[in-house]
Amino acid sequence: MKLSLILTTLVLSLTPAFADKADDLYKQGMAAAKQGDAVKARALLNEALRLRPDHPYARFQLGRLKGADSTMAAKQRAAKLAAVTVSVNFQEAELGDALEALGMMVEKKTSDEHGEDKAFTPNFMIQDRSGELAKSPITLQLKGVPANKVMDFMLQQAGGNVRYDEHAIIIRPNQPVKQATPTTEE
Repeated sequence: MKLSLILTTLVLSLTPAFADKADDLYKQGMAAAKQGDAVKARALLNEALRLRPDHPYARFQLGRLKGADSTMAAKQRAAKLAAVTVSVNFQEAELGDALEALGMMVEKKTSDEHGEDKAFTPNFMIQDRSGELAKSPITLQLKGVPANKVMDFMLQQAGGNVRYDEHAIIIRPNQPVKQATPTTEE
């Protein structure tokens, strides 16, 4: 009887420590998910559940992660582009050429910093059947600016928008604003 009482007391005294550790792991897992690192997020949430199987949010968030692999990869692609700073000097360059140059700068910088096997390639893809967006002239002179902001400035000048995909960064022309057709009264 004394042994079971001692064991019960021991387990109950350790439970708050496990709960605190589980909550910390949950918070770290959510931070990893927000940054787009699904693998790290899953590992942290699973560990939180191992320490505290009845964790109120960890199981739910783990379930949400299972269906969000492509969304997580897109977030990670956006974060990687934002982490690279570049300097550019484009004078009347076509958007397609400027994006190609930006992609090469990002790949070279990440290759130099992390090694060739861990270099990040943005994979810009312009979706415009008319081909006009790729020919839009760009003039930019920026130093030490995050690559995602450089791209945003280019797209503002060209009239385009961006969507991050699992495997590429998709560039499309802005949709024209539909004007209300004036009605004529006779």
